[in-house]
Amino acid sequence: MDIQRPSNARAKKIRRIVYAAVAAVFLAGVTFGVSRLRPAAPSVDKATIWPDEVKRGPMICDVRGIGTLVPEDIQWIPAQTDSHVDRTEQRHSRTQQSRTHS
Repeated sequence: MDIQRPSNARAKKIRRIVYAAVAAVFLAGVTFGVSRLRPAAPSVDKATIWPDEVKRGPMICDVRGIGTLVPEDIQWIPAQTDSHVDRTEQRHSRTQQSRTHS
């Protein structure tokens, strides 16, 4: 003979809704946390770096290379007010050429 058990459908439905709500809140929290992360540092081959201890003292950076140092971009910023030039310093090694054509 079978014994009839009471129906727990309502309790199961409520439990599923609670689990779904907790999962949705957790997923929203993880999404928010990941969106607030800064970009990761770029990876570098270990053979290209020189790992060492931090030492106190002056930092000397001596870089040598061939070629000339040329700016990539030159930006001229016009003044919004009138002004005048007090003094112009010129280097003695540079020669001046006249810009007027007679």
